[in-house]
Amino acid sequence: MNSYLRDITVYALKVDRPKAVIDKILVHHGQDVIYIPGKSKWEPVEVTFYETENPDATKALYSWLWTVVNFNLSVLKKEFRSEARIDMLDGGGNSTWVATLKNAWPVQISMESLDYSSSEIAKTTMTVSYDKADMSHSESVE
Repeated sequence: MNSYLRDITVYALKVDRPKAVIDKILVHHGQDVIYIPGKSKWEPVEVTFYETENPDATKALYSWLWTVVNFNLSVLKKEFRSEARIDMLDGGGNSTWVATLKNAWPVQISMESLDYSSSEIAKTTMTVSYDKADMSHSESVE
């Protein structure tokens, strides 16, 4: 994992939960068509957070994106990929559901437009791709 990504915590306003999609394989059996499960893939997740909530974390996330942008294809490196964790917290700050995104990397970071006619807090949305997700409920919930 990149040293500048270690232990960054961003409290999100909104987070997509990881979603696996399983392709169908078509099998012809006589006059019947049978479908069986094929390869699985994980859909990217979007994370929306307040930009001013943790400026150091925001800066580190942009550094992560620039690591991907400057990725040199002639040398296969994995420094731009990292493990990311999504925790759903209860009212007391305890984890009730956890998803660990394996080999995650940012696809896009979108900042909201600035609007001085509104007092709304600036938000940033980051789209993250990953190889797979491990999901579990907290032991305290089971």
